[in-house]
Amino acid sequence: MSERYDLPGLSAEGPYVRSPDGRWLAAGSNRVDLWDLHARTMRHSFEADVTAQTTFTPDSTGLVIKTILTPQSGMEDHVTERTYDVHSGSLVDEKSWWERQ
Repeated sequence: MSERYDLPGLSAEGPYVRSPDGRWLAAGSNRVDLWDLHARTMRHSFEADVTAQTTFTPDSTGLVIKTILTPQSGMEDHVTERTYDVHSGSLVDEKSWWERQ
């Protein structure tokens, strides 16, 4: 059973990921909106590629957006993982690699 969130302007489309400390909510996959659940406001919005997996760092200070692009050859995926500071929205880390399917 998935949780429901009553926030003004929150899209009904998921997926939704809640931070370990319960303060933050990441919503969406192609565009990820970061919500502050204590203030009930959207703090930041991040563009993501077609496939995005969203998680938080264990201390809830970072939002991690992982995108996976499959070239036409279909033999390897290009994976990019970006970590953003939840308070400022600034990019704090970026990693990129190729992964065999």
